[in-house]
Amino acid sequence: MAKLLRAVHPNAGVRAAYQRRLRKLVDEMQRSTVWWLRAAYRKDEARIIPDFAQDASPARMLQKVLNRLFRYWMRRWSDEAAKIAGDFIHKTQQRTTSSYEQAFRAAEAIKRVEDERLGVKVGIWVHVPGKYTSRATHRAMHGKPFLLSEGLYDSAVGRKVLPGELVACQCEYRAFVPEFGDTVTPEIQKLLERANA
Repeated sequence: MAKLLRAVHPNAGVRAAYQRRLRKLVDEMQRSTVWWLRAAYRKDEARIIPDFAQDASPARMLQKVLNRLFRYWMRRWSDEAAKIAGDFIHKTQQRTTSSYEQAFRAAEAIKRVEDERLGVKVGIWVHVPGKYTSRATHRAMHGKPFLLSEGLYDSAVGRKVLPGELVACQCEYRAFVPEFGDTVTPEIQKLLERANA
C-alpha cells in the first residue's frame, strides 16, 4: 500500500526574517532620502523661499540631490538584494531538506510499525549509498538481520540504530518472511527466539 509523505511547508521564521531585512533596508532608504533632502533644503533655504516662484534653480538643486540618492540606492539595492536573496535561498534549502528528512524518517517508522503489526519481527539491512555520504558501518551492515524493535549496533554512534534513522542515512530494510521462502539461518533463529521470548 503506497504511503504519502506528510506535507513539507515553507518555514515561517525564514520568511519573516527575509521580510524584516527588506523592511529594514526600505526604512534606511527612506530615512536617508529625507535626511539628505532636508539638508539640501536647509543649506539653501534663505535663497529657495524668495526665489522659488521666479527661479527654477532651487528645484534643479533638489533634483540633483534626488538623482544622486537614486544612483546610490540603486547600487545599494543591487548589492543587498543579492545577499538577502542568497541567504534566503540557503536557509530555505536547509530547512526544506531537514523537513524532508524528517518526513522520510516518519515514513521509515510507519513501515516498520506496520510490518511489526503484521507479525514481521526481523529485517535484513539494505545499505543504500547516499549522494554525499556513505557510512562505512552501514556498508558493513548490508545483508545483516536485526530485530525491527531494536536495530543494529552502529559503532560510529555507539548504539543500535534503524535504517534511515541517522541524518542523511538512506539505508532501508527488507522484511524477513520465512513463509515467502526466506531461509532461517542460525543467526535469524536466535533473533526470532529473542523476539518471541
